[in-house]
Amino acid sequence: METLTLRIVFDQKGKAKKDPKKKAMIHIEVRDTVTNQKTYIPTNVKILFEHHTKDGTIISSKHPNGAILRKNVQSIFNRIEAFVLSEKCKKFEDIQNWDKKDVNNESMLVFT
Repeated sequence: METLTLRIVFDQKGKAKKDPKKKAMIHIEVRDTVTNQKTYIPTNVKILFEHHTKDGTIISSKHPNGAILRKNVQSIFNRIEAFVLSEKCKKFEDIQNWDKKDVNNESMLVFT
């Protein structure tokens, strides 16, 4: 769908910002620019606020496994983007039914 935009979002609910000892999930936000509907797809990658950057890399080099986690999140983002641009995604609701099992299998490798 041409009206959909994607972005990576950290700490959607502000939990990690309020309590630096809590980890927060990284999500992929999919937004319809016409209706302003949005949905968040979890990546199953959780990090502390101190490991977050605002420059688009999401996971800082301070995190001991930052490179692996960045690659994992980017891979999920790319697969969602490919789905959104494919013929399988004809309406916004299709995003809810995209192939989530792949994300859960890939994200089993989560470092703390």
